[in-house]
Parts: sequence; structure tokens; C-alpha cells
Amino acid sequence: MKHHKYLLAAGFILFLAAGFWSCKDPDIPDVPDSKLPKLAVNPPQETVFDVSKGELVSFHIEATANAVTNSDLKNIKFSASYSTGESWDTTWDVKATETKFTVINYEFHVPSTVKEDDIITISITVEDISTLKSSKTYILTVKDLSGLNSFEGIVLGAQRNNDVGGFYATSTNTIFTIEEAKTSGQSTIDLIYFYGSINTATIASPDNIDVFGTGAGKIGELLVQEWSNRNATRFKLIASMPALEWSELTDTRLSQIYATASTPEKELANYLADGTGGGQATFVVFKTSKFKYGIFRVTNISPDYSNIGTITIDVKISK
Repeated sequence: MKHHKYLLAAGFILFLAAGFWSCKDPDIPDVPDSKLPKLAVNPPQETVFDVSKGELVSFHIEATANAVTNSDLKNIKFSASYSTGESWDTTWDVKATETKFTVINYEFHVPSTVKEDDIITISITVEDISTLKSSKTYILTVKDLSGLNSFEGIVLGAQRNNDVGGFYATSTNTIFTIEEAKTSGQSTIDLIYFYGSINTATIASPDNIDVFGTGAGKIGELLVQEWSNRNATRFKLIASMPALEWSELTDTRLSQIYATASTPEKELANYLADGTGGGQATFVVFKTSKFKYGIFRVTNISPDYSNIGTITIDVKISK
């Protein structure tokens, strides 16, 4: 008798399990695919791909009513879910003149607030008036595809600052003192900071012979005139750049900005300002001797605004 009880119990468990596994998502219609509305999306051609923050991803969506059921199309829904927990969606109602076939072209803007390796799941669903649905899913992984290196909070000292170096190599994100620059930094240094009575706060190219030297009005204490290798960096001042544009810059866009800047190419960027006192912070695009395009923005100049002070900049440079 005990043996039969075990058999009955086992049978009951199997019955429950069968019932559990047969349950379906109520949003997935229990009908053959041949009766569902048709959904085609191209582009994108791949369902899994990488994106960069700020990128516009184009979706060409075509929905067709099912010829068997002859049920008109009702709406198309576009949903985006982020691995950080946020989500949103938008729904387009099908026009009365497009119930058998409709096309939507939509550009999804990857937010500038996402971080590298974040996952964005895109779901596109078409529904007809019989509540039958077809869906496609896309997995987007956020990667740094900008082609730029970003360095923030670079502090450079003016020519008579004994504590902070004023020489900067954009390729290695390295700051050099006067002696270090002369002995080991000449081949990589692109930017040199100084403060003068004429140019005030200035970042100059190492090859600027009008600034560095021992003649009248020139700066000799930085010893640049003694270097055997003086890289040529060229600068163009640009108007203030919105924070969103700054965060979404790419190597291609940066080279375009440099090429189309209306200001002339110079060997120095002078009269730099940090935006305090009601003024406007300075933005400068530049090209290095290695033909790398870069940009820096001034975020702070030490309160004394002198040749013993410092300047703080954020830099983006081609990889």
C-alpha cells in the first residue's frame, strides 16, 4: 500500500510539472507563425552589435498584415531597456491608409550618459487588430568607438611655478618639469603652458621661436631653446562647445571642426580663460606634429593669474 502512495505522489508531481512547463507568456500568441503579422527590419542587419554613446542607430521597419487572417495592422511598438534598469518605449498607431503595409524609419539616439559595456536591449513589436504580434530583438553593447583618448583635470604650472610641470605630452598623458622635459620629453611634448604680460595665460607649441628663447621679451627659463627636437603643434580657437557635443565627440568630427574653424592656424593659444567672472571658458582645437587632432577646454586658472600659477584643462586627442 505504501508503494502505491509513492506512485500516486510521483504522478501528481509530474502532472504539476507538466502543467507548469506548458504555461506560456500571455503576450506570445499560441498560433502558428503563418498567421502572425509580418515584421522586417533592415537596417540594422545584425541583431547583436556595438554602439558608442551619442550614436544614432537607424531602424527601417516594415510591417505587413498577414494574408491568411487578413487582420489589419494596429500599431508598432519600439522599446529600449538598459542594463542599469531604465527603460522607455514609444508606440506608433498605424494610419487608416496603411493597415496592410506600413513603414517606419526611426533613429535611436544612444544616450551620452551610458557607460562602456552597458547593454541596451531594443524590442520592436507589430500588433494587428486580432492582438496577434510579431517581434524582433536587438542587443546593443556600448563601446568606446570615438577614436579618442580623454584626459580630465590636467594641471600645468606656469614658467616660474617650482612645484608643477608645465610641459604636456598628449600621446602618453604625461606632465614634465623643466629638467624632465629637456632630458626625456622632447620627442613627445605637444603643449607648453606659460603666463606672460602680453599673451597672458597661454599654451604654446614647442617650436614657437617667437616665445621661447633668450632674446628680449622671450621666455628662457623653460630651456626650450636648448632642445634639439621641438614638435610643431598648431592651434585654432573655437566658440564654446555644449557639454553634450563635447561628450559625443569622435575623431572624425574633431578633424572636421579643425578643418572648418574660421580662426587662423597659430603656434600658440593665448588669452585663455576659465569662464569665471562672467566670461566664457576657452575651447581650442589643435593638430600635433604626428597629425593627431585634439581639443582642450580650460576649466580653471589659478586665482593669482600669474607666472607662478597653474591652468587646468580637459583634453581629447586622437588615438
